[in-house]
Amino acid sequence: QQLTEQTGEPTGFLPSGFLLLPPFNQARAQAWCEQNQQPYQPVPSAQSLISEDLMSGAMLLPKVAQVRPPYLMKAMRAYLQKHQVTMLEQTELMPLQSNPTPCQSMWTVPTRLTHRVI
Repeated sequence: QQLTEQTGEPTGFLPSGFLLLPPFNQARAQAWCEQNQQPYQPVPSAQSLISEDLMSGAMLLPKVAQVRPPYLMKAMRAYLQKHQVTMLEQTELMPLQSNPTPCQSMWTVPTRLTHRVI
């Protein structure tokens, strides 16, 4: 939403939730949700239009969303251009060196590109 507000471009972001149906390893799924700060909740079979046998043990991840990549990329491009970040497409970059300071420039093959890092 912030990206759309800042650029005026739609991102194709659609909150949809994700319904995880059994069989799955419930402990592992819950651990993944907790590790990734993803809220989850069990789905009572009575609240579903799907058969009770299929829904027994189902999990809902209500914060999951869908996004349309072409719209997202267009909005990201608009954001970067607004913040004066130089973008080069189809350009090979040299590997980044491990460094504790923020990245101020990147090396392309075979020339150097200096850009503002957000």
